[in-house]
Amino acid sequence: MHAFPDGGRRLTGHDGFSLTVEPTLYRLTPQDVAHLDSGIPAEAVVRMPARAPERIPQPRPQSKDRSGSGAGARGGDGQGSARLWMLTILSAVVGTFTLILTAAEFDTSLSPTPDWTALVLFWFFTACCAVPTVRAWLRRRRG
Repeated sequence: MHAFPDGGRRLTGHDGFSLTVEPTLYRLTPQDVAHLDSGIPAEAVVRMPARAPERIPQPRPQSKDRSGSGAGARGGDGQGSARLWMLTILSAVVGTFTLILTAAEFDTSLSPTPDWTALVLFWFFTACCAVPTVRAWLRRRRG
């Protein structure tokens, strides 16, 4: 484990997998860091020199989303999460209906020739619902 004087820790396993713990990013107290240190044998600790202040990671400032609340961009508030889930459900329902309509249009026992206008309109409406939904989920995932 690399141990920095500011409380930062970098643990590396036998397989090369590493885990970085930064108290400034995760709001860890000195007691939390001491608890982590207590689980590492002293011979596995490498004391590192102090880092320059600009090299110590700092949390990013909270950005405002369109609704004006800081947590909404990640779906952290109830209203933003509820809107995202409602949009997801709407997209799923519209998409399912469009798939059923497409299958029915190509079933010759129900319709001798497909109604291309209806199919194109329903697929366009499906895309209008699905694209914002996917973008919102990706934006939420990226933070």
